[in-house]
Amino acid sequence: MAHGQMVSTRPDIDIEQDIRDFIAHYPPLSHDRHRVRVSAKDGKVTVAGYVKSRATRHYLLEHLPTIDGVRSVKDKEFFDDETIRIEAGRIVPVGVQVIVEYGAVVLAGRLPEGVREGDLAKKVNKILGVHKVVAAFKK
Repeated sequence: MAHGQMVSTRPDIDIEQDIRDFIAHYPPLSHDRHRVRVSAKDGKVTVAGYVKSRATRHYLLEHLPTIDGVRSVKDKEFFDDETIRIEAGRIVPVGVQVIVEYGAVVLAGRLPEGVREGDLAKKVNKILGVHKVVAAFKK
């Protein structure tokens, strides 16, 4: 007689609550908590949204698998402003400042001659995690 192995799983609602508690009690994450969404389905956690720093994003992703009941973590739609700012900095010309606030990018400063505001905004908008680009150049 073959015996199947039973897999014990925690209710997803309990897993989600443990994640929310962790976020609320880790100061850098608690500041960003309203911008982070988590859900669990059969122990498979999906995290989405934004945090300010790369280190905070990394810390959360490293901690999630240690929570009882978490079987996997999907973070395809979870971003940090620091990475977005660095990527935008590689695209914009000298003299253009990049400010990122939870995936919204503000381009400021002076736009160099020959660079079109709309073209630059389109390039920055293609960066993974950017959901809005606002140009606020000095005239």
